[in-house]
Amino acid sequence: MTIISDTATIRRATVDDIEAVISLRIEFLSDCWSQPGLSHPTLLATTRAFIERKLPNGEFRTWFAESDGEIVGTGGLLFFDRAPTFQNPLGLEAYILSIYTRPAWRGRGLAVRMMQTITDHAWEAGAGRVFLHASEAGRPVYEKLGFTAPNTEMEILPKQG
Repeated sequence: MTIISDTATIRRATVDDIEAVISLRIEFLSDCWSQPGLSHPTLLATTRAFIERKLPNGEFRTWFAESDGEIVGTGGLLFFDRAPTFQNPLGLEAYILSIYTRPAWRGRGLAVRMMQTITDHAWEAGAGRVFLHASEAGRPVYEKLGFTAPNTEMEILPKQG
C-alpha cells in the first residue's frame, strides 16, 4: 500500500532495498546517539546480519517515505511471539523501531503518517500489542496516535567491562 503525504509517498521496503534499510538504520542510530555509526564496524556488521536475516522472512518489516526518488524517512516493525496472556491471547506482538525523518523533512507530518501505516499493518497482521520506545522528540507524535506509557516494564542490562 502506498500513502501520499504532501510530496512524499510511503511504501513498504522489499528485499531489493536491503542496502537502503541498513544505511537508514545506521543513520537513525547516528542521529539519535550523536555518534558516527558507519565508523563502528561491529554495529554495522550486526545490523547487516540482522536485516539480511529478518527482512526476507517478514519478521522485520520496513517502510520508506520517498519524494522524487529520494528516501526522506523510514520506520520499522519487528514481530515476535510471547506467551499468550488474557490481554493478548494470541501472543503476537509488534515492536515499532527506527522511526526517522531526515532533518530537512521534519515537521511535515511524515512521522505521523508512517506510524499510522505501521500500526495499521501490525493490527492487520494480528498483533495483540504494539509498542515502542519513545525519544523525547517522538513522544508527542506517539501520544497523539494513542500510545501511552504504562510504567510496568523493568530491565537489566549487561555489565560493561
